Amino acid sequence: MKSFVELEELERSIYKTFGRFPILLLIIAIVLAYILGIIATNFGIGDLSDPIGSEGLATGFFRGVLATVVLFYIGRISAVKGLKRSQELIDREENGVFIPCMSHKKLLDMNIGNIVILPNRLYFEPSRPFAGDLEFDFNTYEGFAFELSEPKASIGLFLLTMENYMMYVKNQKGQVVGKFILPEPEKYLPILNTLI
Repeated sequence: MKSFVELEELERSIYKTFGRFPILLLIIAIVLAYILGIIATNFGIGDLSDPIGSEGLATGFFRGVLATVVLFYIGRISAVKGLKRSQELIDREENGVFIPCMSHKKLLDMNIGNIVILPNRLYFEPSRPFAGDLEFDFNTYEGFAFELSEPKASIGLFLLTMENYMMYVKNQKGQVVGKFILPEPEKYLPILNTLI
């Protein structure tokens, strides 16, 4: 089995995607951390003596920065680790192609894995066994197409990476049957559509 592009090129795309620190996410995280600190203090859960003063602002700033850094680096590290795990598929003797990506059909669905394209099957295989179900599994995929989502279809993806698009897989009827996150999908879309 082989990757749809060289894995080193895809790794460079991941670092390029995560090449800009998420300033917008940072601002939102700081504001949310500040508001949550005030709410916690009002309910007696927090320990701020002056939630509206400089102590409250400093605590909100620190917690917001911490949350943003954690989200940003965990996202990048997870994407690179998922790509490294994909290298195991090269050893398979099946005649097919795999596409390292992340499933994102629902808000909390963030399973890293691979879309596998075999002559008689198209499916998503999570990189960790039992990480997700095989809802994306088709024995015939004639007439399927890869397309870009509408801009900012995933606000979380946009806030974290400034990527505007996800990759959709549409069936013969034009229905979206899979939503996936791939670095620089506009760059790879023409290649992907030659695979199915």
